[in-house]
Amino acid sequence: MQAANVMGTTQTKPLGGFAFHARWAFAGFGIGLLVFLPWVIWMTQPVPVVVTEYAAPSSKLTLVDGPKEVTRKTATDAAAEERVRILDSARGLLANRAITSVRAVLKPLVDAGDAEALFLTAQTYDPIQLAVLDIGDGLADTNRARHFYSRALAAGHEAAQGRLDQLR
Repeated sequence: MQAANVMGTTQTKPLGGFAFHARWAFAGFGIGLLVFLPWVIWMTQPVPVVVTEYAAPSSKLTLVDGPKEVTRKTATDAAAEERVRILDSARGLLANRAITSVRAVLKPLVDAGDAEALFLTAQTYDPIQLAVLDIGDGLADTNRARHFYSRALAAGHEAAQGRLDQLR
């Protein structure tokens, strides 16, 4: 704003508090729009997807007795994959000498009577196997080891017989 002084010359008058702040607020808003808005537009654009291969439908899948049979086979496959995952996890824990964790991980398979799970569980009680892993006798229990080796043998694990003979 300009005001005339006594001698007739014009002089610029500084802006008051509200006008000063309003001017800088609009300037900041304008700069923000110039910087932020293009970034928002750029980030919200869809990303083009390039398909490099086309997988044709598999002719290997055949329906036997309708969809229920396929669902049953899928559930069996999932159970087998879960069994393999649990056994691999237990072997890794056993290699790291986490004996109580191995027992806990294998419990569902032991309850189901899985031969490999029974054999691995027996190893966690076997004093000879624990000595090989350099683990103290506090976790060893020969009677439980025999029990689990016997169950593993009954479930079809052939190596269990040799371990039973070692414990006698």
